[in-house]
Amino acid sequence: MDAMQAEAPDYHPDAHDAHFLERSAVMLSNRLHIATGIDTLQHATPAGNALKLAQLGQHADHVAAFINALRVLLGFSITAGLCIASDQPASMAALSQAALILTLASTALDTSQFGMGAILGLSLAVAVAIVMNYFVLPHIAAFGALALVFLPHTIFACVMLMNARTSAIGFNYGAFFPIILGLSNHQDYDPLAFISRNIFYLISGVVAFVILVLLFPPTPKSRRFRIAASIGQDLEAQLHGNGKPAGARLLSLKYDRLAQLLTWTKRMDAHRRVNRHVFNRLVMLEDLATTLARVRHYLDEAAASPCLRLLATEAHGLINTASFPTLGHALPQISNRFLDIARTARDHERNLAVLCAGSLEAVRSTLEDNRSTLRHFGLGRRRW
Repeated sequence: MDAMQAEAPDYHPDAHDAHFLERSAVMLSNRLHIATGIDTLQHATPAGNALKLAQLGQHADHVAAFINALRVLLGFSITAGLCIASDQPASMAALSQAALILTLASTALDTSQFGMGAILGLSLAVAVAIVMNYFVLPHIAAFGALALVFLPHTIFACVMLMNARTSAIGFNYGAFFPIILGLSNHQDYDPLAFISRNIFYLISGVVAFVILVLLFPPTPKSRRFRIAASIGQDLEAQLHGNGKPAGARLLSLKYDRLAQLLTWTKRMDAHRRVNRHVFNRLVMLEDLATTLARVRHYLDEAAASPCLRLLATEAHGLINTASFPTLGHALPQISNRFLDIARTARDHERNLAVLCAGSLEAVRSTLEDNRSTLRHFGLGRRRW
């Protein structure tokens, strides 16, 4: 601001200029924090206030977590029943393997893809283990040669992990191939023991496939619906003045949520424009929620300044209670009053007044852009 006034003494920003200046100030602040963090990693310099950005938020789907728990419980129970019915000591391998696969699947974004990868990866691992056990291992007598033999399998699994379509197969193949091969100090080449052990591993893969793919497959529409519901709940909280405060946690939660939303949107029919349209609408609602959080942050800071306290309190009340049409008329006036104060205020109060004016203009324009979306989803109904 000092440089701008030195270059043009008669210049005073309007509401649109204040909005531009506010967004530019945020970008410059973020750039400074990023540069500080990079210097900390490269040169071990003190991070200072950049450590506040380490407080990252993550979108948690509690319904998906509950369904994952049901998958593990049901799969473990079915496998335990099969183990009891078989009356074979080696069947315990299937029980532990099924529990391990279903638990690992709970950490995957798409559990159905993980279930498909489990049955294909385990089948591939068993086939390769047969070749290794009876045609390669009898000719290996040193650990160096054994490491060289395992190297192609490791490279193959890593290459499959690099491809999104085969990553689940590569994970199950690479993780469980040594277990299926069953190396020991005294290697047993008994075919009956090998078959009886690995057939239970295949059974665990079949159980995981049935549970993850056939019984409880995740659908993109249901996941998108739950993400949209969480976006709507956070926006309603912001409209009532009870939302999360502005900061790194809120922004990281926003972009993690939108990243998951984009992933599930891409898995729906890509030729339907309505899916992309719904995604764009939800992005705009997230922008509105973060804009409301940002303006409250500036108004709270302004309330601590004597020359801005009354106007900040008035603006706070409008943001929390006024109807949307009232906000459309009142916010430009409040922004201009902040800019009038900025003309005669000191440096800190002047900058804070410009930030308040710019964020209020952002709320006005974002509300105007989202008016039809708010009515379509029934959000903020009391303030229509």
